[in-house]
Amino acid sequence: MTQAELEELAVRKRRAEGTPCTDESFNAWREKFEKEMAQKKAEEEEKAQNEKSGKKNKEKVNKDDTEDRLTGYEQFSGKAGLMNLEAIEAAADEVENEEESDDEVQVDDLDVDEELFDDDDDLDDL
Repeated sequence: MTQAELEELAVRKRRAEGTPCTDESFNAWREKFEKEMAQKKAEEEEKAQNEKSGKKNKEKVNKDDTEDRLTGYEQFSGKAGLMNLEAIEAAADEVENEEESDDEVQVDDLDVDEELFDDDDDLDDL
C-alpha cells in the first residue's frame, strides 16, 4: 500500500471510532450545550414576550383606527348623513372638463422632423 492509501485508512479508522469520551471532554461539551440551550430558551421567551406585547399594541391601534370609521351598514343605509348630490355632480363636471381640455391637441403646434420618415429604402429589405 502506498503512503496516501495508509493515511486514508487512518482517517477512516479515526472517523469510525470517533472521539474518545473522557470526563473532561464530556464536561466541556455539557457546559457548552447547557449554555446554548439557556441562550435559546431566553431568546424564545423574549420573542414570546414581544409577540404578547405586540398583540396588545396592535389591538390598541386597531381600536383607535376603527372608532372614527363608519360601519358598512352605516355607509349604505344612509345613517351616516345625507349625501350632497350637488357636490358630487359638480366634481364629476370638473373631471369631465379637465379630460376634454387634456385630450385636445393642436396639430399645428407639433414640431415634426419629416426627414425621419423620408428614408424608405430600409423597409424594402424586410
